[in-house]
Amino acid sequence: MRLSWGACAPLAALALACAAPAHATEGGGGIYPLGADSVAPGLLPAKPGDYWFHYSQLYTADRVNDVDGDRRPIPNLDLTIVGNAERWLHVSHATILGGALVTQVIVPYAYVDFTAGPRHTEDVQLGDVSVGAFASWHGKRLHGWIGPNIYFPTGSYDRLRAFNLGRNYGAASLQGGVSYFITPKLDVGVKGYYGINQENRATHYQSGQELAADYVAAYRVSPKLRVGINGYYYQQITDDKVAGVRPPGGARGEAFAIGPLLQVYFGRATAVIKYQQEVYTENRAQGGRLWIQTLVPF
Repeated sequence: MRLSWGACAPLAALALACAAPAHATEGGGGIYPLGADSVAPGLLPAKPGDYWFHYSQLYTADRVNDVDGDRRPIPNLDLTIVGNAERWLHVSHATILGGALVTQVIVPYAYVDFTAGPRHTEDVQLGDVSVGAFASWHGKRLHGWIGPNIYFPTGSYDRLRAFNLGRNYGAASLQGGVSYFITPKLDVGVKGYYGINQENRATHYQSGQELAADYVAAYRVSPKLRVGINGYYYQQITDDKVAGVRPPGGARGEAFAIGPLLQVYFGRATAVIKYQQEVYTENRAQGGRLWIQTLVPF
């Protein structure tokens, strides 16, 4: 089977969920990049070796929704993020739980232009680095992987700044993906995320626990081209806390996004362009994400 775009990268603080003044996780953002792993999300590289992934994303939003999904009256709201992440992935000859041992390191960074009312931030920031280890399995039609990914508070942070790519807290997550090839040309897949956040000691804000799922249905038009539909669903499952106190309503967020996907093969390399429009959100910004992703095996 030809190598497809892998799925396991929680790209740490490429977390372009948003940073507008909503109430669902601190600042309305998060450490996990929704929608990053929506291309063959259960299929990691099978051949032992090293792989380099580059992710670029343009996220724009001009609204933040309340608990009912209605627009909040925030003047001059405008958010643009040009996010990037470099991901190194190593597929080992070693095995774990009957599958290949796969490890990764991800370093995110981004240009941020954010305005909300009188507040404004425009600069380049480093995000939070993450590391992970996974067990990966490959069958004739079914592929999958599972394992932990840990986020470290290494990113740029200033509590007085309007936007911070770095979250200023660590997080632990369990992630996994499944891809099923219905036919050699048609596949479906989903990648799941469950994350637990530490408290931000600078603000005493602890974001609630989170669930997310990236999904895809794709068709191989030719040996060098795949097209499909992709997106994500996000749900916060526990309340936020500020200095140990639950805010009114619990401040839980929710989001759903969908859009087209195009994947092109260049020899051993792969390039993907995809778009994800958030059609519904609660307690979060609502916008769109344009992704360009590349995979190059060493």
